[in-house]
Order: sequence, then structure tokens, then C-alpha cells
Amino acid sequence: MNVLVIDVGGSHIKILATGEKTARRITSGPTMTVDQMISGVLKLARGWNYEVVSIGYPGVVLHGRPVAEPRNLAPGWIGFDFEAAFKLPVKLTNDAAMQALGSYNGGKMLFLGLGTGLGSAMIVDGAVESMELGHLPYKKATYEDYVGERGLERWGKKEWRRRVNDVVDRLVAALEPSDVVIGGGNAAKLKEMPPGSRAGDNANAFRGGFRLWEEDGNGNASAPAAVPAANGERAIPATLAETAPGASPLVSLPAWGALGAHYATARGLRLRTLFADEAKRGERFTTEAAGIYLDYSKNRVTEESLALLLQLADECGLRSRIDAMFRGEAINVTEKRAVLHVALRAPEGQSIVLDGEDVAPRVRAVRERMAAFAERVRSGEWTGHTGKPIRNVINIGIGGSDLGPRMAYTALRDYSDRSRIFRFVSNVDATQLWEATHDLDPEETLFIFCSKTFTTLETLTNAESARAWLTDALGDRSAVEHHFVAVSSNAAEVAKFGIAPDNMFEMWDWVGGRYSMDSAIGLSLMIAIGPERFEEMLRGF
Repeated sequence: MNVLVIDVGGSHIKILATGEKTARRITSGPTMTVDQMISGVLKLARGWNYEVVSIGYPGVVLHGRPVAEPRNLAPGWIGFDFEAAFKLPVKLTNDAAMQALGSYNGGKMLFLGLGTGLGSAMIVDGAVESMELGHLPYKKATYEDYVGERGLERWGKKEWRRRVNDVVDRLVAALEPSDVVIGGGNAAKLKEMPPGSRAGDNANAFRGGFRLWEEDGNGNASAPAAVPAANGERAIPATLAETAPGASPLVSLPAWGALGAHYATARGLRLRTLFADEAKRGERFTTEAAGIYLDYSKNRVTEESLALLLQLADECGLRSRIDAMFRGEAINVTEKRAVLHVALRAPEGQSIVLDGEDVAPRVRAVRERMAAFAERVRSGEWTGHTGKPIRNVINIGIGGSDLGPRMAYTALRDYSDRSRIFRFVSNVDATQLWEATHDLDPEETLFIFCSKTFTTLETLTNAESARAWLTDALGDRSAVEHHFVAVSSNAAEVAKFGIAPDNMFEMWDWVGGRYSMDSAIGLSLMIAIGPERFEEMLRGF
């Protein structure tokens, strides 16, 4: 299939067709209309053979159509029929997203296009999302005002380059990509790329445009296209969201389209007008729960916005998915597992069934063991290898096995036993473990090793280092059983490490890490605030 790719920019419009070696371009600018673009491109492409068209558009795109006018071209692009104008099939996407598609090498990639404005797109594990980061506030204007063409002209190359580095640093810190690509026409004006980034190639915009029409396995042009990742491991879905098997793609739902149309009008609303038109807006668009008061009245939200969002939730089958979760169905489609964190806080008498088994009694049995252990530590009945009571508790985990108990302890510290020290270690860098242990007495220190598989490299490395710290100080490897307990589902590996099976608290694969604080992962928190407070916390969910 022969494709004509059109890269629409604020200063130039560039085109390239399948089989052609040299791109062609015409000058654009703030007075260029969409009709002028079509006319200019058709003249420019004379003599080229093409059957379909890809367009990279410098603005917000939804369902293959512009939903916002470009900032650096004349208005009139919204609602324009590109297929009628070209008399050919057309796929239109955001210009930064198109260049990002051509630059993608896998993982989590942030693309930034330095041109007339600031183009931006993110690709995460193959799923592409165009963004409008350039319009975010920065200093006294926006990112685009400082690192786009206007910023370059106003401050000169030296200051502009400094601003580019600062903007890239800020966006990388916020979005945490594994790969950063700097493209666009002005990228060549950088003396060197910002740290951790690589230079893109404007030719990648054409590559992305060609990819939009790559064929599927049946030899048919896919619509919408699936774009193979460079590593061959996963395809880039043309939709913005993947959904459960059998569900309609999010962007194909009627409510999504209605929200896109609503956005096109709501984005121009002024808060002063909204408050003038609705005297009780400050009461209507607020909510309160669990001691938290949320006021969202000072956003461009109307009754229609809320109705459309609720309609979208209904069309997505949100209620049926919630019911499926409580039934123990495998709604975790990536791992094909149930998601039963609700069972961790089920009240006495409630049944949560998974594969024909009521798991609630198992959960309560583990929590009873946790409570008994916590009370032994808090009362001084549980002692270390030399007979001293435990005064220091260190939780070793990563991800949800660290953040959950760490954050809950911080929030509930006012209820904690202040006679004890509680610390949390997750970083494989040895300095964090040293900071957590250097001023503690090994004879009074308990480690809680949290790892579902007991094979996570970072957690295992820290646990082995903690074991060495303990046994070197006490001179006896058998001391481990008095100073280490485990939260895991792998009893064999726990025993191999030296932790007695009686000192292992079970967790299950149907609890995701981010939700696991209510399970035995919360053992350090239970020791800190006591079993009764822990139960009170669960009832508050």
C-alpha cells in the first residue's frame, strides 16, 4: 500500500510518499487555512503514487478528527472532511504522536518536539497517548512560550537551551519515562541533548505515518492500525486504552465521543461566568467523605460534564465489573487472576468466594495470627536471641510491600507505640539499610521481610544484608529465627532463608501489591498501632 504522509507544522508542511526518497515542503504559518493546506499538498504531491493519507496534526485529536484548532495556524480545521478533500482514506493523528510512533523502541517513552510550539506524546508498553504538555503553566507563561519558537526568538539560543534542559528535567521527574526522545525542527539547535535523552529524527514523523497503515496478519490494512513495537514484542494499539476481553474499546463508546465534543465547547468556559450563572455552584460541585472535603467547583465542570462521565462509566460496565470483582472473577486480565483485596477487610460473617471456596475464614485466621504476634512483641513476650525485648522494627519490601505500610504508619503515627522505632527499607542501595540500622541494637531489632514470591531481587538483597548485619553482631546464625519474620506465599524459600515456618504470615496471589497493606503486609503497622486500631482502620475503608 502506498501512503502519503503529511506532517503539518506551524512554520512548514512536509510530505513524503511510499517509495520516494526526498521529502517536499511548503511554508505554513498563522494565516494558513485547511483549504490552503489541502491545495498546497495536492500540488506538491503531483507525480507521486499514493492510495491512502496519514496526517500529523498540531493539536488535540479524538477519533481521528481535530477537536481543537491549531494554535499556530488559521482556524477552520475542526469538522473538516479530509477524506472528501483528498478523495482517499485518511488517518489523522496528533503530530507529536506520529513522530513518537516512528521513534519508539519499547518501554515507557516520552517524546518532546521542539518546533513552533512544544509537541508531546507518551508511549507506555506500546500504548500511545498524545499530550498537550506545552500548554501547562511554567513560570509566567507556558512551557511552549519558553521552549517553542517564541522563546527561542525572545531569549536567544543560550537561554533557550537552558530553559529546554529545565523543562525536560521537570517533565522527566513528573512522568518518570525510561526513554526520552527530543525531536522537532529546533532540536538541531541544541548543542547537546538534555541528560538522559536522545535526539529524534524528523524523518521518524514520516515513519510513524507509514506505520499507521501497516498491514495485519491477514494481509489487510488494519483500521485502526496496530503498530509493531521496534523490539517485536508488543503492538501499539491505536486506541488510547485497552479493555477487558469482550468489552468495547473505550474510545469507541458513544459517551466518549460525546465527551470529546463537550470538551471542545467546555474548554472555552470562564469560571467567572459559571459562578455568575449558578449561584450555588460552590455547593453543588463539592463532596465530603472520611473527613476529606473536595471542592471541584473551580474547574470547567458542568452538569453536562458529570452526566457524560456517569454515562461513560455505565457504558464501560463499571457496575458489572465491580460485581465481578466481589464474585472472585479474574478481572485482572493481564495476570488472569481475581482481585480480592475486598476480602482482606470483609467483616465477620461475610463470605467472599473464589473458585468455590470461601476465602474470608483464611484471611481472618492470618489476621488473628498477626494480632497474637503483634501483642507478643508489644508486651515484650517475644524476645530476641539474647532475651532482650524488641524495640526496633524494620520492614523490608518494595512497591506495595513498602509504600502501603510506610504511608499508613506515617499517617497513623499519632496512635503508635512511641517506645519503639519503626523504619522501612526498599532501596537496593546499601546506604538506605545502613541508615536504618546503624544506630540500632541488633539484639533489640526485628526485621519483617515482605515478598510474595520471596525471590524479588531488591528485597532479597536487602534481607541478606540485614541477616549479615545481625549475625555478624550476634555471632550466631541461628539468631535469625528470633529476629526475622516473613510475609510471603512461598514457604519453601522462607524456610531456606532460615525463617521458621511458624514465623511466616501467608498472603495470596489474588491480592495485588498496591492493595496489600490490609493483609499481613501491614504487620509492621499492626505492631505500631496495635491490633484494635488496625481493625478500626479496616472498618474505615
